[in-house]
Amino acid sequence: MEKNIDENTEVTMSKVAENKTEVSMSKVAENKTEVSIDIFTEDNVASAESKRTEFVRLGIFICLAFAISWIPAVVLKHTVGFSEWYATNKMPVLTWPLLFGPALANLLTRLVTKEGPRDNKLGLNLKGNVRCYVLAFFLATLINAANALFVTAVYGNGDMSKSLLGFPLKDLLPITLLGYVQAPLMLFITFGEEFGFRAYMVPKMQKLFGRLPAYALGGIIWGLWHTVLIAEGCYFGKDYPGFPYTGILLMCGICTVIGVFLAWLTERTNSVWPACIMLAMYRFAPNTIESFLTRGVDPDFSPTIGQQAVALIPSAIVAVVVIAMTKRKTQSNKKPR
Repeated sequence: MEKNIDENTEVTMSKVAENKTEVSMSKVAENKTEVSIDIFTEDNVASAESKRTEFVRLGIFICLAFAISWIPAVVLKHTVGFSEWYATNKMPVLTWPLLFGPALANLLTRLVTKEGPRDNKLGLNLKGNVRCYVLAFFLATLINAANALFVTAVYGNGDMSKSLLGFPLKDLLPITLLGYVQAPLMLFITFGEEFGFRAYMVPKMQKLFGRLPAYALGGIIWGLWHTVLIAEGCYFGKDYPGFPYTGILLMCGICTVIGVFLAWLTERTNSVWPACIMLAMYRFAPNTIESFLTRGVDPDFSPTIGQQAVALIPSAIVAVVVIAMTKRKTQSNKKPR
């Protein structure tokens, strides 16, 4: 009798234990399910909403940047004439909407979308970034020098006695030094583009698409922004096959390559000013060094659109290297230590 009672007790206890185990396991499963559902519904939806917001801001910025720059340019062309308001620089004030359109678009987008001034990249951030500022000062010269050497190798005739500028060697140094002093003072002009494209547009694209697509797409959009000027013969003239479309394509290529360096400087320092300095040096510093390095090219050499595209090869290669090194550094930083 006692044996039967013990057996029944053991059976009962085992069933109770099984029931408790099942209940506890079901609760754990329910909790895991609830946690996974919460993670899926809250975090992912929040991420999706954030991306939608960033995409809307990006779209508004691009529309404003083009509208602010293009509408006045088109109106002025048909009223006072392109030569009067831009080419001859008789009316410099009228060029401000074109030059500062992207910067104004940045400010207006932040205002309209209530984004505010956060992460505006206006700080100098000199601590730990002095080398980037120095690099920004000389990078344009290095790029132009590499392109010039390549042009000399491809299109040169070996005669180093002539210079494209026509200056003797003894006159190149003072002209170069003077230009290096003056060019950085023009960064207030390049600020109009960099504060819009590199300080606002590219970071938005990078959040949405990643670094490489952002650099590429950002360069293309920056190149297309120049269309209103290319159509009037700026940069490449009008006497070339496929005008103005091939010129627009070339500008997109140039802006994509140069944009990589500008975007990298901005991302590396979290400041717009190194990019402003580099673009000022690229546009306004005298091309005396480039001229000296292309002394083996006929002074009457007038490169076609295709030949100008070929001259971009060295800087394009360096741009690819910069992207690859940045990607490797990012991956190494993500590795657990």
